[in-house]
Amino acid sequence: MRSRLESYVTVGIYARLTQLVECFPYKEEVGGSSPSSSTIKKGCDNMSLAVYAGSFDPFTIGHLSVYKKAAADFDDVVVVIARNAKKQRSFYSEQECAAVLERLGITHEIHDGLVVDICEQLGAKRIVRGIRNTTDFLYEEEIADANKFLAPNIETVYYRADNNISSSLVRLCKQEGRPFRELIP
Repeated sequence: MRSRLESYVTVGIYARLTQLVECFPYKEEVGGSSPSSSTIKKGCDNMSLAVYAGSFDPFTIGHLSVYKKAAADFDDVVVVIARNAKKQRSFYSEQECAAVLERLGITHEIHDGLVVDICEQLGAKRIVRGIRNTTDFLYEEEIADANKFLAPNIETVYYRADNNISSSLVRLCKQEGRPFRELIP
């Protein structure tokens, strides 16, 4: 019997593949050409831009792995450093986080407000979210449902982080004087 997570992932993968097939129609015959910009259906062209938002306090190697996976699937991924009034930054400021992203050559924005608002401002139709485990997945599903309610045309896409390193763990290591540099890019 499948777990709830396996069912969600299967449905999510099927939905994503269906979207890709609809937006990028390859010729059926063997040796057919790949799609050009003229063969992409209208309404699907915004799939090339995604927003990866978070507080990134700090931006970890796990965040970087999610970014790299998303960057392989989208023409452009904008990392949005979201200001959250409920969270006080403790590792570094938004500007210091932006400097890290700048050093890595990652397009970024600092944003106050809802993620769907900046998606609409930028014309992005996808929100990238990283998951490490089932707890993350269930939490992210609640946020995805809220975003879908607020902006029905924007989808959430999940990527599995290559490790289980959280920003909280990095902050704790730093606070306790433990090694943490290899956990941040």
